[in-house]
Amino acid sequence: MVSMEGLILLALIWVIWLITYRHRQRKAIRFVLILVLVYLTVTSSFMVQFATWGLTFPLPKDRGDSVDVLVILGRGEELREDRVDEVTKIWEEKRVPRIFVSGTMDVLPIIDRLRLRGVPGEVMGGEGCSQSTEENALYTSAVLYPQGVRKIILVTDAPHMLRSFLLFRNLGFTVIPHPSPLPAQWSARQKLDAIVREYIALVDYAFTNRFRQHSLTEIENPPAEIFEKFASWQCLLKNDKQRPN
Repeated sequence: MVSMEGLILLALIWVIWLITYRHRQRKAIRFVLILVLVYLTVTSSFMVQFATWGLTFPLPKDRGDSVDVLVILGRGEELREDRVDEVTKIWEEKRVPRIFVSGTMDVLPIIDRLRLRGVPGEVMGGEGCSQSTEENALYTSAVLYPQGVRKIILVTDAPHMLRSFLLFRNLGFTVIPHPSPLPAQWSARQKLDAIVREYIALVDYAFTNRFRQHSLTEIENPPAEIFEKFASWQCLLKNDKQRPN
């Protein structure tokens, strides 16, 4: 839907056009009117829904299966609460025995919020080293795959889900995507900005071959740099196991 401010702007331009008699001026106003209409269409809630659909329609549906671990990706403070809402619902449905949080600056705040919702602290762990979606997948795999984790529920916001799904799937996981919504208080323009960034990131990841399927040898033997970072940053929570000796 077009916002009230947009309707007022269109009405104002239309009134100016009606009271303008010179052909050139009317032509210029008509051009401006077309630009305004295009802008309002692109930044409308309809366009947000359509653009989001483009990122989510290839994903498999969450049919309620139980899994080994629920993995939740952090993406900043504004997006935490909606993720916590979704994870709490899944936990209450008794579909997961453990929860793993991935992302710098997000691990402890998300775990604290989940504790307040009644999720026991002993079932939650995570890593606070990853600073990108690719690192989310690599670092989570380095921790969970050696523990025998193969099937996960993945929780992140809807626009971010396709890129995350492809990365985790190509690191050996069977992934059930469970998208969380973007914040309700965000404007259509804010949501569209986030969506456009995801389209750009998908193209970048595709052209730089970051969606490649990793071999079993690579998955079972993650780079030593990951564990060195865990040790130097002290970002792996104690109730999660590091690489086996």
